[in-house]
Amino acid sequence: MLIIFDSDPESAALIRQILEDECDISHQSIQEIIDDPVKLITVINKDKLRLINTVFIEISMKTRYNGIDLAQKIVKINPDIHIVFTTEYGKFYIQQAFLDCYDVYPCAYLVKPINKYFLKRTIEKIRFMDKNRNVIWIKTQRTLISVNENNIIYISIDGHCTAFHLSNQVYRS
Repeated sequence: MLIIFDSDPESAALIRQILEDECDISHQSIQEIIDDPVKLITVINKDKLRLINTVFIEISMKTRYNGIDLAQKIVKINPDIHIVFTTEYGKFYIQQAFLDCYDVYPCAYLVKPINKYFLKRTIEKIRFMDKNRNVIWIKTQRTLISVNENNIIYISIDGHCTAFHLSNQVYRS
């Protein structure tokens, strides 16, 4: 699930349209929240199953909190949510977003009006990150192997090696 948080309904609608038309994201998977930071935080707090994986946040909100403040609150609730900042004021906010947000790691920064190409590339990046999120890398004597952490049954010590036991394989590092 994806949330678009913006102060401008037209901007949120444009992002939704691009996501649906260009990125094959269903209408039901997108929720728009307009100019209500309390509602945004409430929705994130109620997401106990962690179904929300991406939040598009306008930085320059005219509310009590700006988008950077909200992003910091969101990652405290769920550090796995992908944050995508959007704004009309590119030069000023890009510095603030990347220098002041050491606890928020935005995966993209999009300048309004939103460009289809860059939004599509952002979704591709998020999908790539999600696909590789639960992968660990094991260095064996001969190679480096990627293993999904969900496939590891248990880990043991075998002499001076660590043994990763999968259902049909054991890798020693």
